[in-house]
Amino acid sequence: MNPIEAFSGSDYYSRFLDSFSAPGKIEYDRSGDQVSKALYLHICKMKFAAWRHRVQFKRNRKSAFADIFQDLIAFYLMKCLPEGFEVQLEPRRDGMQPDIAIYKNDVPVFLVEIKTNIGWNRPDFRSEDPFSAFSQRVEALAATFEVPRENIIYVFEDAGNLTGEFRNRCSERPRSTEFPYSIIFALFEYSDPYYWKGFVTNRSEEPPQITDQEILDRAEREKYIITRFEEVLYRIEQSCA
Repeated sequence: MNPIEAFSGSDYYSRFLDSFSAPGKIEYDRSGDQVSKALYLHICKMKFAAWRHRVQFKRNRKSAFADIFQDLIAFYLMKCLPEGFEVQLEPRRDGMQPDIAIYKNDVPVFLVEIKTNIGWNRPDFRSEDPFSAFSQRVEALAATFEVPRENIIYVFEDAGNLTGEFRNRCSERPRSTEFPYSIIFALFEYSDPYYWKGFVTNRSEEPPQITDQEILDRAEREKYIITRFEEVLYRIEQSCA
């Protein structure tokens, strides 16, 4: 086997990236959860593959998933928002760079900050303003991109490492009107099969095979979808109507 033939990953990686630019729009029920389930399924499958890779390749630390998650959210925004919306990732203006900006008629109308979890800046409830980082970031983005504060939200992949109270406030229905809970959309719990309860006893071994339907069944049975992504889409459409 020659050095070029020894590795086929570049072809798979090329097809993976090309899949984000597939044409067409998605038809979905705004009161349903099909888009949420699709997101959960694809995230689980990729993290499942990463788990298998860590074992087979003897990789002792997880690869970063944040950029892939950001692209997945952008993909489903592009596919589900009506014609007339344009989605851009990480546009820069005057030193500020939101994760995702949504435009209409070449004007920014909505901003989405993407986080895999709250670990990046856990609020300090001992301070006078535990959520000052959220507030400062929203104020700066709103001023720089000239969008209303209410048109800036955070989308978290996983609510699993939030404190119980913080997680519950983010998942209240109807949604809390108190900042920052009002702008945080925590989508899932246990979006990595590595952490599924009762799934395996030895995580250092290669994980067992699992079907797409088994992933979806577990998501529904264990209520791992905390916030429907359809709520995010509705928030954007209503704010920009």
